[in-house]
Amino acid sequence: MTRLSLLAAIFICLVLTVSIDGTSIGKRLLELTNQARSSGRQCGNTYYPAARPLVWNSALGQAANSYAHHMHNTNNFRHDPNLGGLCMAEGENIAHGQQSPESVVNNWIRSPNHCANLMKGRFNSFGGAKAGIYWVQRFGSGCH
Repeated sequence: MTRLSLLAAIFICLVLTVSIDGTSIGKRLLELTNQARSSGRQCGNTYYPAARPLVWNSALGQAANSYAHHMHNTNNFRHDPNLGGLCMAEGENIAHGQQSPESVVNNWIRSPNHCANLMKGRFNSFGGAKAGIYWVQRFGSGCH
């Protein structure tokens, strides 16, 4: 095997591993988010009743993955200024530095604005991802 062929094979394996891992992390975020939504909770000064489970949306998952990688590649932690266009209504939670899906969802639950996004009953679709230290949740309703 030539050096170029070996490098190409390694690159393909890395891309497949990142894609599979990105989806599994996103689905774990969805599972934890739905667990949180299954009970009513106080988010700051507002009480949110239990909300129906979200469903995985591939377009939101891809957008979350793309934006998590953007933040990782640019080391620029801020909300996506281009949020919108995939669904009639959209929301986003971002975080950085947490070591596990459980810790990031727990941090979002403790933050009033992030908790509100997580609990909003109008959202029915979800995509989530992680790249490096950056986490993204995308919520939507009326998605394409």
